[in-house]
Amino acid sequence: RDQPRSRGLGDVYKRQAFNVRFDAEAVEVLVAEGVVKLGSSSESSASPELRTEPRLEAHERAIISLTSQDLVVPQVAVLSKGEIQRVLAWQHGTMTFASKPLVEIIEELNRLNDMQLTIVDEALALEHFSGSLQSNNVEGFVSLLEKGYDVRAALRGNLEILLSKAVD
Repeated sequence: RDQPRSRGLGDVYKRQAFNVRFDAEAVEVLVAEGVVKLGSSSESSASPELRTEPRLEAHERAIISLTSQDLVVPQVAVLSKGEIQRVLAWQHGTMTFASKPLVEIIEELNRLNDMQLTIVDEALALEHFSGSLQSNNVEGFVSLLEKGYDVRAALRGNLEILLSKAVD
């Protein structure tokens, strides 16, 4: 006769730590610890690649495009511990970025705060910045841009700040 197999708690409760980010263009899944299966809530709308439930392991990130009309194949990359810490820094109230366009930094800040930043100057949007900041300190970030990078800020209403290059 087959004996029932006992499993220790370590077998039942494997530690998992992962982050899911969803926006209009893509879904990003980052696995810091453990294993995560990717799937769709609607099997009929899932691509054949997602029906096979690909697995992400620790230090892997998958990005699934929501804007492509073609079959959606997750783009999987392996990240270093430092890269994972940078991506997850928002959980501790800190944003860290390396040579990132201002428009991407602003998108992150706007996602996390009521005070919204709007870049008026297209050239400013493409300038790259590196550093760390508190994700809830929008006014401090704007002040840094004004003092150190010749950016002009103008309040519009109560919850929007317009950013443009200062003109001499």
